[in-house]
Amino acid sequence: MAVRRDADVPVSSRPRKMMTIIARSLAPYLPDALIFSILSRLPSKSAIRCKSVCKAWHAMISDCHFVNHHLELSKAACQSMLVLPLSYCRAAAHEGLVSFWMDFYTSGAGNVAAELIYSEHIPQGIGRCAQPVHCDGLILVPTLRQEYIICNPATREFVTLPKGSHNHNEKHHRIGFGFDPSSDRYKVARFFYQPKKDGTSETICRFEVLTLGTHEWRQTVDPPYPLMGVTPAHVRGAIYWMVNLPCVGEHPNVFIRFDLSNEEFTLTPCPPCERTEPTYFIELEGQLCCACFTKKRFIETRDIVEIWICNQTEPPTWTRRCTIPISKDWIVPYPTGGFKLPKVMFWEKDLLLVCDYKAYRFCVQTGQIKEVAGALKNRQYYDPRNNSYTMFLGKDVDFYIANYAESLV
Repeated sequence: MAVRRDADVPVSSRPRKMMTIIARSLAPYLPDALIFSILSRLPSKSAIRCKSVCKAWHAMISDCHFVNHHLELSKAACQSMLVLPLSYCRAAAHEGLVSFWMDFYTSGAGNVAAELIYSEHIPQGIGRCAQPVHCDGLILVPTLRQEYIICNPATREFVTLPKGSHNHNEKHHRIGFGFDPSSDRYKVARFFYQPKKDGTSETICRFEVLTLGTHEWRQTVDPPYPLMGVTPAHVRGAIYWMVNLPCVGEHPNVFIRFDLSNEEFTLTPCPPCERTEPTYFIELEGQLCCACFTKKRFIETRDIVEIWICNQTEPPTWTRRCTIPISKDWIVPYPTGGFKLPKVMFWEKDLLLVCDYKAYRFCVQTGQIKEVAGALKNRQYYDPRNNSYTMFLGKDVDFYIANYAESLV
């Protein structure tokens, strides 16, 4: 006999509720182009962390197209300064003052305390005359052993390049660093002096190049004139150098341009200065700029510095951007001769003049000069060796300052 299941169970008079099954919704789909746009706007540190999300993101962020786009957005964003304070000491194994630490800080305008982004111990030692150079967020520093160190503070990558040819004139020693758009590679260029083969004490200026990713220096043709130990400028795939000639004889009044693509030299005329002379190059993205200081210093009641910008025409021409009056105490004479001049750099639409532990902002439109509150003298830096904030004061500290854009290069 058939028995109905649960026939003896009383049935409630209330209507039975229908069971509803809520399906878990799928994650919304985001186009790759949108993900690319979002990730490329992140700071370098955050973008690196996003590599661990999935294989697709790792491949996207590692791609050279993403790296280049991220760099361009970083350059277009609000400017920050890279501050590299080099604190020197005397070491028994070295002559003169040596720094064994590279501490990288970034700082925006008006910040009293800079932010430490990377710190590295340099056992080779950095000499007092060493001058760092930078390109696209990469910092290049020469050591006392005539080696070169490249560091990306944002990614914390640190590479030591092979030694170049021996330089017999350490007083004239500077390094060039730039990007070659034709090969999509970064190149390091340097000049060095070797003794002539005629047995005299005279030296001849040579030149060599190293492409990052390789381990060999390639010697090029000799530059048309001896080169000066002034930090060169990298502009649009070329590196510009100042000419070094003895006081006797007429100066050619030109800069030497080294093309990173064909690795050949050409000549660029100097600015048509009258009261001033070219002293050093200034960093301005995409344009060659030069700071020209008064020729006869400490004679006039007030010195000046002229800022000239090179127009990329054929032949190249120069335009004077502005003239800045500077106080006498901004120019400090060295005991051994020469002068320590204030460093001039572009800061947004204005100019920043750094003099030892003071910084001044020059408004190009109004011509007014104002001291930057909380500049280097009052600025605090985190010392990782003491795990504390301190102020770098004293004569044995130099500050390397440059406009900075983070990169994943």
